[in-house]
Amino acid sequence: MVPPEKRASALAFYSLGIPVGSLLGMVIGGLLADFLGWREAFVVVGLPGVALALVVWFMLRDPRRSDAASVLRAKSQPAALPLGQAVAEVMRSRAFVLLVCAGSAASFLSYGKTTWTTIFFQRTHDLSPGEVGLSFGLLGGAAGILGTWLGGYLADRFGATNRRHVLSAPAIGMALAVPLAIAAYHAPSWPLALALLFLPTVFNSLYYGPTYSAAQGLVPLRARAIAAAVLLFFQNLIGLGLGPLFFGMLSDWLQPAYGADSVRYVLYGAAVLGLVPAFFFWRCSLHLDRELDRKG
Repeated sequence: MVPPEKRASALAFYSLGIPVGSLLGMVIGGLLADFLGWREAFVVVGLPGVALALVVWFMLRDPRRSDAASVLRAKSQPAALPLGQAVAEVMRSRAFVLLVCAGSAASFLSYGKTTWTTIFFQRTHDLSPGEVGLSFGLLGGAAGILGTWLGGYLADRFGATNRRHVLSAPAIGMALAVPLAIAAYHAPSWPLALALLFLPTVFNSLYYGPTYSAAQGLVPLRARAIAAAVLLFFQNLIGLGLGPLFFGMLSDWLQPAYGADSVRYVLYGAAVLGLVPAFFFWRCSLHLDRELDRKG
């Protein structure tokens, strides 16, 4: 429904749900945890999902049944690919494989750092869950919103002149975030740590729109849904599934030597690991001139 030259901005707008949801979840969840307890906070935050499901069911129209979609189908209706063939088409792209590596590494660090940064403020700076949710939730959410929007804009703006630059902002941004994040975790006071986290959070959020727009442009039209599914599968399995777990295990391992500061040292390492997705985004960008939007 969106022309290729505006695809990154459109997908960045869609991806704003992540930082907006994180902001609301941390602020509301943290305050509820302080006033009601953490179990009750989960229940209260979960209930609106039931109401939202009803809104989606009764009010959202399937875009595939729109007039515009009907016209497109009448002109050209590609046959659906069998699942195995669709996955093979997706994984045949060298750039897409590198993009999955980059997105998975970025997701691994994002989920891990977000989870343990909240613990860092509680253990190292003695803030309550509500105080962390309000301060880190508001600042991190605002930075995430800015970074997500900016990543889509930059990808469309500079990718129009050189396809490689669709992924330049995530590669450069994640590299620049490394020293800034280390400085934030080393700060002696929580207000300074919070302020120093703003820019690295912006830089680490630049990848959403460019990643998903590139994924759509690297595969044939009939394999686009599978491409998005494969990318999301690895991001959730590796990022959400293993990121918080890995950093938690590492914190436990370091705790006998560093005490409550074990989380700080884990986050130092997590900041340095930001060079891994930066590398993969850069490597993927080298293939974009040859592969992006070349498959029909």
